[in-house]
Amino acid sequence: MQHRQRKLYLDGMKGLASISVMLGHYIGIYKYAGERAAIQCGFMKFCTTFPFSAFMREEFWLYLFFVVSGYLVSASRVEGVVSALRKSAGRIVRFAIPITGAAAIVVLLGKTLGFHNQELRQLIENKWFFLSYREPVKWIDALLEVYKTLVQGKPYLIPPFWVMRDMLFSSLIIYAVQLLRSWLKRWTRRGTWIMILLPLTWVFFRENWTVFACLCGATGYFIQPWTDRLFKRSTVLRWVPTAILPVAYFLDVETIKSVVFTVWVLSASENVVLKRIYSSKIPIWLGKVSLGVFSLHWSIYCSVGMLLFLKLYGNVSNSVVFAAVFGASISITLAAALAFRETVEKLTAIACAACERKPNG
Repeated sequence: MQHRQRKLYLDGMKGLASISVMLGHYIGIYKYAGERAAIQCGFMKFCTTFPFSAFMREEFWLYLFFVVSGYLVSASRVEGVVSALRKSAGRIVRFAIPITGAAAIVVLLGKTLGFHNQELRQLIENKWFFLSYREPVKWIDALLEVYKTLVQGKPYLIPPFWVMRDMLFSSLIIYAVQLLRSWLKRWTRRGTWIMILLPLTWVFFRENWTVFACLCGATGYFIQPWTDRLFKRSTVLRWVPTAILPVAYFLDVETIKSVVFTVWVLSASENVVLKRIYSSKIPIWLGKVSLGVFSLHWSIYCSVGMLLFLKLYGNVSNSVVFAAVFGASISITLAAALAFRETVEKLTAIACAACERKPNG
């Protein structure tokens, strides 16, 4: 029961992190604009003003996504070389099928509604916003997206997937540590977290912060029995990680964000309030569709959202334009993410189970 509850609140954290990333990308059209005069409005000022803007700062909340990912991967047991190879193959499949499925949806969007972010070049100066969909998309692009994402680390159809290669790499490191733990059973209980500090240190000096954050989450999983005992001792201690989140936010240092989010996730295990919030229905549902949200929000925004923007701009106030664009993009993304979960993710689960299943059943 305790493991089930822990998984639920982690899903809730992952869901709200994915929503924050989506909203952060949506306000990027304004936040990163070199010329804001043409799109200036009260709605966007509100969205980009603290404290509300804190919930839309995607480069901050993305680290929570990484930490939770590393934590959950570490919960998967590896018992020998064959088991490690099966887990690794399953992990590759778990990335490859959603990438291919999302890429096919992106191409379908491009060929039906089109992508309209490039049409705003004359209106705003936003190099970040114009990096995507500069050329017409093709079906061959969907077939190549797995290679471009997981091998080259340069996705073409789904820009937010730039993190996928490093997340896969961190998973393979975690499985390797689990394999080493299975060989050193006498050292298992107290030594696993020490073993994972070795690749963590290596990644730190290479400044790969995605992998670093994932490995911080993995380290957190291994030291959780100790931190649970620590946080049980005092209510004040349970709230310290929450209190220092703003420090990590304002300092904006990758190592600090990774460590603070890891400690915050661990504190939630013994913090009844946090657990209740992130285990409630809405965060849990968002966690279930988080992969679809992460996969599809950008292409939907650049197609449906920007098409609506072009239709409304100049006819109503800018605040109404952005409110309508945000509302439509978010609603369609959530609906598409739910459909994605019921189709692509279920197919992925079946394929992963086949990869990880032992020969004797």
